[in-house]
Amino acid sequence: MAERPVKTDYLTNTSSGACSCALYSVASDNSLKRNGYYAACELFVTQTTDEDGHTGYTFTDKLGQMLLQRVMNGTVAHDTYYVYDDFGNLRYVLPPTTADALTAATTWPDTHAVLQNRVYIYKYDERNRCILKKLPGCDPVEMTYDRSDRLVFSRDGNQRQRGNGHSSCTTSSGGKPLPERGNRQRCRKRKTKWSKPTTPAAPPLWADIR
Repeated sequence: MAERPVKTDYLTNTSSGACSCALYSVASDNSLKRNGYYAACELFVTQTTDEDGHTGYTFTDKLGQMLLQRVMNGTVAHDTYYVYDDFGNLRYVLPPTTADALTAATTWPDTHAVLQNRVYIYKYDERNRCILKKLPGCDPVEMTYDRSDRLVFSRDGNQRQRGNGHSSCTTSSGGKPLPERGNRQRCRKRKTKWSKPTTPAAPPLWADIR
């Protein structure tokens, strides 16, 4: 029996139907916005049909950023959206259940229940370093860097409640960071520099929209 081929087609988006893509954006540093759909022919679409006839779509913009992965189950679409800020940093990942819940053309703060429980959220500082990472249903992980962009301190929700975190020191020649346990003594023995961790500020709170 001859093997079934994988078929790939290169298309552009449409304003409705299987090749349509919702327009999500970062409304502020702490909120997500949906504003209808992309106009036709604004995005590149790669359509892939596998050996079993299952179809999937990948949407990318003119900067090469992947905005949407769509997997078709018959006529039902399962969408995963990727939302970027003006600097090209990935800020939100919306799994299929989230995309189905955020269909209105409006703005949602990060404290909204759907974003807290279903969305991957990332925040960056003025040097485009990821300083906060939040997984669905979890407390955020906070991260602090030194002047050489090396991670020197991080803590998750459990560590934040206990009042501690994971810190590290680096060698004066820019070597690999040392782990937290006993790192002060190791720094002394190796004549390295100790980077005292800075406690990150708590993320701002926003009123919940229901």
